Amino acid sequence: MGRTERRDRGFTLIEIVFVLAIIVVLASLIMPVSFSRLRDAELVRANADVKTIAVALISFDSNLGHFPACDSSNCNPLNSSNQTLRFLAFGNGIGDIRDTFPPDDPGLVNQWNLTSPISLSVIPARNNGMNHLGRNDPNADNIASSTIAGSKDYTEGNNGSDLKRWKGPYLANVSADPWGHPYIAHVGAMEKNGIPVAIASLVPFLKPQGWILSAGPDGIFQTSPTDTVLAGDDIGFILFTKKPG
Repeated sequence: MGRTERRDRGFTLIEIVFVLAIIVVLASLIMPVSFSRLRDAELVRANADVKTIAVALISFDSNLGHFPACDSSNCNPLNSSNQTLRFLAFGNGIGDIRDTFPPDDPGLVNQWNLTSPISLSVIPARNNGMNHLGRNDPNADNIASSTIAGSKDYTEGNNGSDLKRWKGPYLANVSADPWGHPYIAHVGAMEKNGIPVAIASLVPFLKPQGWILSAGPDGIFQTSPTDTVLAGDDIGFILFTKKPG
């Protein structure tokens, strides 16, 4: 009786190359679609975040009659000399926000200049939007509440007594944008200090307007504070308060 022989063999080089070629072709077809969908998801999230910040600011203003734009030990909103806060940052809230702000585009004529002491509070915690909208403590540091007397409540004098109008939290949490930088709210322009948006209002007594922005995928602000339209890949919009002030 004859004997049947079986020889086990592996893949040939040609077969391996052929399989790899198929994998490369499939990857080249799938990866652009995946990256495109990821980019779309990032843009959707960034746009949703700036709208969330806008709603929180409007709610805050509705209750207190002003935006969180004071920079003083007691943050007294009736003291105009305290209304010097230019920007709020919305990010991870850890450390000095000057280390995480996106840079300005050096080609801008009117730059945000976010690392300048003129633009930022002398106490960086006051530039943390969560301290104003999430906590009733604009002078808080990143971990604990402030111990400065009178700093924990936004209060307004009313015939010798304090009328507490802060009804937050107005914002539960907003992390850094999808590319790792804080959002900024141009609250200084909303409270008649800082660099105003260059819009000539047709409505008498309309409050100033300010940008709410993400620096976008490239991480660089390309929209000038005085611009009326977005520049580059920045994401956001101008907040129109439509409230006499």
